[in-house]
Amino acid sequence: MGSKVLVTEDAHATRMTTGVAKRALRAPVPADHDTKAEPTLIGRSPAMLAIHRMLGRLTATDLPVMIFGESGTGKELVASALHSYGKRRSGPFVAIDMAAIPRRLIESELFGYEKSTCAGARLRNVSRLEQAQGGTLFLGEIGNMPMQAQARLLWELREAEVTAVGARGPMRTDVRIVASTRQDIVQLIRQGQFRQDLFYRLNVALLRLPPLREPPTFQRSYVISPRSRRARDCR
Repeated sequence: MGSKVLVTEDAHATRMTTGVAKRALRAPVPADHDTKAEPTLIGRSPAMLAIHRMLGRLTATDLPVMIFGESGTGKELVASALHSYGKRRSGPFVAIDMAAIPRRLIESELFGYEKSTCAGARLRNVSRLEQAQGGTLFLGEIGNMPMQAQARLLWELREAEVTAVGARGPMRTDVRIVASTRQDIVQLIRQGQFRQDLFYRLNVALLRLPPLREPPTFQRSYVISPRSRRARDCR
């Protein structure tokens, strides 16, 4: 269920299944934007070159993307590059780290709530989905998302709408979802801690980032920020 694209540490290990993803990924890379104002990912290892090629194809699509990688491998930087060079670059890039937010607050942050519907709430909390309208929502460490929030996210992905707590009705959403994790999602599914149907919805295109362990053939990748004109290690 759902089309899949896999990029591994081997530059020749790219495989694609189902016609939907194949047709989408054949689309040309957008060429009508100024790359001088955007960050550039640099890396010369076979694994990074494979990722660069796949990023070039994915920027021409609106496919959901799942990024796997150990801590510090630059998952959010890759998500930001997908947005900056993609069709939604004129919209916002909104990031939320599931591991950094208390589990009881994840739903209110992700889906929002209306004024006075939560204890002590005097102001409306605008959901991250609403903030990302027309752009990209990056869900970092999605393996930490509670099951109830997973069910609501699945609804949003299927129906393209979100309902804040206390809202009278749903709001239509137009958001590209990019998720990341350092956990074994398949193992979490087996343990009943992650929804398989949500995984299928998110795992349309898969990017697997190389680990920080550096064998002789591995060269680090860097990000150059045009604003600072300095290179900083992806770690």
